[in-house]
Amino acid sequence: MKFVLLLFFLLLSTKSFSLSIKCKFEEVYFDKSIQHGFMLLKENSLRYQYYDNQLFTIVHKNNNSFVVRNDNKSIIQKLKKEEYFIEDLMKLLKDYPNLKKNYQSNGYNIKLENSSLSNFYKRIAVSGENLNLSIYFNDCETYDAPDHYFNHNPLSEYIF
Repeated sequence: MKFVLLLFFLLLSTKSFSLSIKCKFEEVYFDKSIQHGFMLLKENSLRYQYYDNQLFTIVHKNNNSFVVRNDNKSIIQKLKKEEYFIEDLMKLLKDYPNLKKNYQSNGYNIKLENSSLSNFYKRIAVSGENLNLSIYFNDCETYDAPDHYFNHNPLSEYIF
């Protein structure tokens, strides 16, 4: 469930469909556990990859989302649209630049903090009954990623 919400919140944080960016991320959970990885974002495509080999990579392209295991890239799971709130997301993105700093969605409170160093958010805070985390974005820069980085099968290797 965490990766489903994460996909929603990351896509929510895009400032427009024309944004192409790469960032490192750090997820900090309420229990003080931390996960690291990187994110590539290009128009309607997203790649959100954890560095930990025991975790996964989320690929979103052409209104479809897939989860690919990092330790066995042949294990791929397609996410159903109702699992990652894509319709709500698209409505919010179309409302840009009228995005708010605080949202409520499906029982979660979401706070967005702009970065003064990049054209992206520096932090997304999510709080709810079953999930409390902050996602910090670091070293964000404009990057026009080649389209093959957003293919889930085969998942192209990318070294940040």
